[in-house]
Amino acid sequence: MSKYDEAAKRVITGNFNIGEETKNVILYALKTANKRLRNDRSTEWIPVKSKTPPLGKRVLMYSNQGEYYIGSLVRFFGRPGSPDNIYKWSHRKIPVAWMPLPEPYKEGEQNG
Repeated sequence: MSKYDEAAKRVITGNFNIGEETKNVILYALKTANKRLRNDRSTEWIPVKSKTPPLGKRVLMYSNQGEYYIGSLVRFFGRPGSPDNIYKWSHRKIPVAWMPLPEPYKEGEQNG
């Protein structure tokens, strides 16, 4: 059993005081994440030193302070691949890695 299946089982059988709709959203997110991890290499962290996200595209970022946030590369000065490049990010936090965001939730999609 995967760690996502175990987490889903805890949500369903645990002593959580959450509504049925919230459980369904959590289960959908866990199943989707599990499928993407098995089938899609785009869920791997990409170090900013090796590749920056597309300019203006919102992505999930991990900062040098150990925080996760959604942000984007706002401006870029320099040459691609140069260690002397200057980046302007949408937050004051400095990202060390990033990954694409998952597709947005669509109401009515099957949960599995």
